[in-house]
Amino acid sequence: MNRNLTHRVLYFIALTLVIVGVEADLPWLNYIFKPLLIPILWNYLREHADENTRVFRALQAALFFSWLGDVTLMLGNDFFLMGLGCFFLARLSYTVIFSRQGSPTLKMYQRALIALPFLGYLGFLLRLILPVLASRPDAGALRAPIIFYGIMITAMGVTAIWRTVKPRIAYTWIAIGAVFFIASDSLLAYDRFVSELPAAGLGVILTYGVAQFGIVHGSKFYLKH
Repeated sequence: MNRNLTHRVLYFIALTLVIVGVEADLPWLNYIFKPLLIPILWNYLREHADENTRVFRALQAALFFSWLGDVTLMLGNDFFLMGLGCFFLARLSYTVIFSRQGSPTLKMYQRALIALPFLGYLGFLLRLILPVLASRPDAGALRAPIIFYGIMITAMGVTAIWRTVKPRIAYTWIAIGAVFFIASDSLLAYDRFVSELPAAGLGVILTYGVAQFGIVHGSKFYLKH
């Protein structure tokens, strides 16, 4: 089995074990294998990239903050805002990468048309979350971070679609990853602040796992192009 395939197999084995841990209420599986997801992806990426490029360094930062966010959120609710901050920095890193890969052929009205559904979805989600959040005693501490995080994840999604389409496989995987990130964060926010969802843990980790893989896998093709 070549290294290219080995990293992907290891990643999805680890992701599957995290999912089993969530569904079977076996937290030790989560504590062992969730912190391994990002290091596996990092090693997968570095097999195909020049580590001295700006894109690789920015991807490295995004993966580091993602890993830090994963570990921080495992420490409990007291570390939620710290974890949110780590993921904010990870999404910011991804947004910077995507904005630098913007398609030169996209006109302003096309960019606006792409952004509209993302902005509409952000408004819809905040309309669901903020009124419920207002009744919580910690509303003052959470309101601004949630709004800023929502803006950042939206910017990441928009800039992922604004990217140059060459090579096509890189564009497709990165777009899939960005959309799955929005889905994962939406599920987490709704379940935590609005109403508990059945199998929310499964949905969050599955969409998160696909999102991270999609962006790294797509970036591999971009860096090889």
